[in-house]
Amino acid sequence: MIKQLQNQKILIVEDNVIWQQSFRKWLGNHYVYEFAGDVESAKKIFTRFLPDLVILDLGLPKIELGL
Repeated sequence: MIKQLQNQKILIVEDNVIWQQSFRKWLGNHYVYEFAGDVESAKKIFTRFLPDLVILDLGLPKIELGL
């Protein structure tokens, strides 16, 4: 576990359910995180959740540099 991230919010943008489950397993209850399954959801969650870190699947449909 990375101690510096314990109180930080993480947004994980991933459309693959298996990867989402893997992230849940890795992060457990040690971190505050939310998932978005697509770019539009990620934008909405980002403005509400204001994450400190974004983990982004660059292979998502409609991915743009301006996310």
